[in-house]
Amino acid sequence: MRHQRTGYHGAHRRDRRCDGRTRESRKSALSRLSEAAPATIRRAHAVHPISALQTEYSLWTRELEDEILAAIRELRIGFVEYSPLGRGFLSGAFKAPEDFPADDTRRNHPRFQGENFTKNLQLVERVREIAMQKGITPSQLAIA
Repeated sequence: MRHQRTGYHGAHRRDRRCDGRTRESRKSALSRLSEAAPATIRRAHAVHPISALQTEYSLWTRELEDEILAAIRELRIGFVEYSPLGRGFLSGAFKAPEDFPADDTRRNHPRFQGENFTKNLQLVERVREIAMQKGITPSQLAIA
């Protein structure tokens, strides 16, 4: 039986039990990674060309600007950001942890719990103030 190439394949987390290759990635025309460190990106790209890296990128998550973006530029890998609104929080729509639905996974995320929630709410208020000065919404500012 011959394997047909799939159009796009993604690995969301590195499987530490293997050398970076999966059966799917070996037969995919385009492969992507999600939330990978520079060493993982380089190792995977050496095995099979990676077409895109998908990672959270927002006003909260800028750490990737130092090493990760440099690595994907060097390797000519595309970038797909997700959660540019900080999982919706930077929109200013949430004022208390109870604003999240009971089954919402954000309730389990440290940035949306206790003292972190309060501190982050202060940051969102500053985003709102700047957005008002510019005549735009907090969401527009966060994405810009």
